[in-house]
Amino acid sequence: MKYSENLYSEQLYADIQQIEQIETPDLISYLPPYYQNVKEMVAIQNTLAQELGQINIDIEDLIKQCFVDTATWGLEIWERIFGIQTDKTKPLDQRRSMIKAKMRGAGTVNIEQIKNIAAAFLNGQVDVRENFASYSIDITFTDYQGVPPNRDDLTATLRQLMPAHLEINYILYYLIWDGLDAKAWTWDELDTLNLTWDDLEVYK
Repeated sequence: MKYSENLYSEQLYADIQQIEQIETPDLISYLPPYYQNVKEMVAIQNTLAQELGQINIDIEDLIKQCFVDTATWGLEIWERIFGIQTDKTKPLDQRRSMIKAKMRGAGTVNIEQIKNIAAAFLNGQVDVRENFASYSIDITFTDYQGVPPNRDDLTATLRQLMPAHLEINYILYYLIWDGLDAKAWTWDELDTLNLTWDDLEVYK
């Protein structure tokens, strides 16, 4: 792959609006005073200052790529390291979750490790229980209602790590009628929330 096409083509400095946000050093102040009235020298120093400011932005951006939680265009490198197929149509947080789950998946697979992997995908709390009689595990997303958007990715990751004979069951929470009644909403209050039926099912 070409480095410039696959990495730097996605960097923020390609956005011309960012030029206004660049903090530039006052280079002309480091020169003898008589240069401050020479417009050609002022123009040269201003151009150099813009370049230095952009270099600082690029350095900060490059450092962010060294950490999964702040990486953007660098996620493609992380995915290649852990053997993950890059899908740029997925949100960055889902791609980060997949990478962190892969990182946590090294070593012997046990219930605690499965829990850590699932938590990495959800970025929240999960509970994992093993059912010896039925050769299965139950994964409960304790602080999430509905189906997590990256559940299929979690399943694919676990399938690569877990014994093939174990079945994966997901226990999902939805807003039930008793929970809705407990909120004691009037119709007007419910109407102001402007919720669809799908929204209401996962409302906390």
